[in-house]
Amino acid sequence: MLVVLNETGIEVEVSDELAALAIAAASDMMDAHELTHLVAGLKLAEVRPEELIVEIGAFTGATTVLLHQALQHLGHDSAAVLSIDPFEASSNEWGNPRGSYRRFRRRIAAAGAGHRCFALVGFSQDAHRAVPAGLALLVIDGDHRYEAVRTDLDRYTSKVRVGGVVFVDDYSAESYPGVVAAVDGFLVRHGEFVVLHRSWFVVLQRRRD
Repeated sequence: MLVVLNETGIEVEVSDELAALAIAAASDMMDAHELTHLVAGLKLAEVRPEELIVEIGAFTGATTVLLHQALQHLGHDSAAVLSIDPFEASSNEWGNPRGSYRRFRRRIAAAGAGHRCFALVGFSQDAHRAVPAGLALLVIDGDHRYEAVRTDLDRYTSKVRVGGVVFVDDYSAESYPGVVAAVDGFLVRHGEFVVLHRSWFVVLQRRRD
């Protein structure tokens, strides 16, 4: 399957097996089209041995498991996924549904991914100090309010290495105007990131030059 990143025309070849994993993981939270672009971004990041993938907003772990499975499929057995989420400590409101740590752990265990998928239980604005630099992929899908998205972008993208990829979910002016405003403002301030794809989600890459 060929995934075309619409802002650049870059084409990423995604195997049938990898596409099937994305389709199987599709839900109301992220559809198959979006998840296929996520695994394409993971492939484009060219993950190195023992690198770290960070996702902000795990909910119940479906995307976490997909990232793990995709890493395994691509031969990156030593890479790990760190999921940051307050789970039950967060409020449950429209646009920011509360995750479940119990369901997250159950899903990770069922996938046999406990040795490579880890949860950092807490709010992302506090957890950044525990996250090292050199990230291959950063997924931002936590609190969708403007200040929260801006803070996540400011505090975590600096940890993404050259050639690394940032995937921001729910880029929708109608449903999540705060996400759009935060991403657009970030791009004005940070020329070191190029937009690879933009639709109801955004794929960015830290420039190699």
